[in-house]
Amino acid sequence: YQIINYQIIKLSIINYQLSNYQLSNKLFSMTYKLLPIFFAMIVCEKSSAQQNTLPAKFYSPDKNISVKLFLVNNAQSNYDKKICYQVSKSGEVLIDTSETGFDTDNASNFGIGSKFKSVSGITTIKEKYQLVSGKALQVAYTANEATINLQNSKGFLYSIIVRIFNDGFAFRYQLPRQKNGLSSIVVNKEFTSFKLPSVSKVWVQPYDSATQYTPGYENFYTNGTMPAVSETGEGWCFPLTAKVNDSWLLISEAALDGNYFASHLQFNPTQNVYEIIQPDQKDAEGYGNNNAVMKLPAVTPWRCIIIARDLQNLIASQMIPNLNPPSIIKDVSWIKPGIASWSWWSQPDSPKDYDSLKAFVDFSAAMQWPYSLVDANWNIMKGGDIKQLADYAKTRKVGLWVWYNSGGPNNTVTEQPRDALFTAAKRKETFAYLNKMGIKGVKIDFFQSDKQEIIQEYIAILKEAAANKIMVNFHGCTLPRGWSRTYPNLLSTEAVSGAECYLFRKEYPVMAPTQNTILPFTRNVVGPMDYTPVTFSDSKFKHLTSSVHELALPIIFESGILHLADSKESYLSQPVYVHDYLKKLPVTWDEIKYISGVPGKEVVLARRKKNNWFIAGINGEATEKTLELNGFLKGRKYRITTFLEDADNAAVNKSSPSIIPENVTVK
Repeated sequence: YQIINYQIIKLSIINYQLSNYQLSNKLFSMTYKLLPIFFAMIVCEKSSAQQNTLPAKFYSPDKNISVKLFLVNNAQSNYDKKICYQVSKSGEVLIDTSETGFDTDNASNFGIGSKFKSVSGITTIKEKYQLVSGKALQVAYTANEATINLQNSKGFLYSIIVRIFNDGFAFRYQLPRQKNGLSSIVVNKEFTSFKLPSVSKVWVQPYDSATQYTPGYENFYTNGTMPAVSETGEGWCFPLTAKVNDSWLLISEAALDGNYFASHLQFNPTQNVYEIIQPDQKDAEGYGNNNAVMKLPAVTPWRCIIIARDLQNLIASQMIPNLNPPSIIKDVSWIKPGIASWSWWSQPDSPKDYDSLKAFVDFSAAMQWPYSLVDANWNIMKGGDIKQLADYAKTRKVGLWVWYNSGGPNNTVTEQPRDALFTAAKRKETFAYLNKMGIKGVKIDFFQSDKQEIIQEYIAILKEAAANKIMVNFHGCTLPRGWSRTYPNLLSTEAVSGAECYLFRKEYPVMAPTQNTILPFTRNVVGPMDYTPVTFSDSKFKHLTSSVHELALPIIFESGILHLADSKESYLSQPVYVHDYLKKLPVTWDEIKYISGVPGKEVVLARRKKNNWFIAGINGEATEKTLELNGFLKGRKYRITTFLEDADNAAVNKSSPSIIPENVTVK
């Protein structure tokens, strides 16, 4: 028999666990072909085809996606042309005429008035690699790439590199060394834009205005509207997810290397386009410059558009890591994703109390979780110190993660330790100290900016942490843009309005059910998301979600370090079968499968770990719904175990295992 332990929840959770038995069933089928371990490998095939004029048109390997680059008249000057692009799928325009280019201090405009020089032959890129954590660890893709060589009005050379996948399109700007000796440029403004058809439905998050704690990518997403002005007045965050007729798009960026700022979007209502804009100078308490200083030769981050025929292809897309460089860490054996207990959510003062932290270490040991997170202000702990706690945790076979403030002059938040990571010398000293104690990971908080200098700090932290075999989780931070591939010691980032908002946002309980159904199709598509889920008890503001909704979230959401946020008393009060589920919960996956749902309404996802399937569904609306799971895992029978809720939506009941029937209906 091929047995599955199927745990279904009232639009909240199903947990499939397979062992090695086989039965045929016409309704459920699945073929498992576990892929061999992939090593990073790129094979490039160069086409002899040359396109030596504009317009130039390029295609995805399967020919379904086409990208055209062409010249259009500048509104201010009919003879100064602009270089624009258009993206289509199967003949339907999904991104209409949109602008490229950027403006600089010392080399003028790279865009308006540029002259076309040549187009390279098409290069086919075939790559296979393996991730340490993520939605699917083995990755393979094929893409076509071309380079359009240009010269701006002052004679400076640059290129637009286009790369077209079967699931989307990306482009970036490349600047070589210049013959006149120009060694760097300052980017004042980027002209890149994305013109969506007027029929588009959009899910996007407002970008923050500068405060002591923002920007931090923690606002609520719109729900299928086509907004113009954000509620903050500061534009819109990446990623932007849109539905255009029968297609799904996700617009974001990838491969920030410290040579540029992290961008966001501003909507231009006169042209009906979203335009790239840089950070506000007020961010990070005014520290740093909101422009980008690029040392030549240089490339900008990728501007990328995932294009999916359905929601399965959207959520499963690996375009963001595909666009990042391979891992710089050769030996990744010390990087071990896993679950951590976390005392701060239920006891905010606990990091200052040795006995409280010790109790959470014991709880992790009892739950067979590999880690416990020690949050802010542990350096002023009473009753013991961090070394004593680390030594004790080793006796319980539990690894510690410890919190740090990223500041520096970039923030004025007083939580400690701070001023320990901002300079190279301090980073070296701090990570060596943590390595000597056997600390496994760091949670670093309060970055408050997307400026280039802060992006450089992120990367410097990842490199120094890797040199000392320390894993990383960023909080109060920018959106993930694919760093987990290059620096696999980065297991997660926040950049989400997660469960900690029950402590300080009174509107959060009302918004959470709907937002939770949007996040799998927006924020979590582009990278790991530290939501800190499974909170049964109420903090300052009372949950409206059910207990089983909470149990579903670690399957609905993906994070390489999974902080289960509730108190040990709350977890221990749950039935034994809930403990068993939480003990066996994976945090890395081999496959993700969309079952049903619509962003903002409901979502049912399945994730596979080896031969085990975990299926979860959550309802984002206050209306009972019935879904049929027919068609999933056809051709075999599985044993099903179901998590259900009582009338108060509080208790969790588990049904007895049984062979799955011909039809499965879930409320």
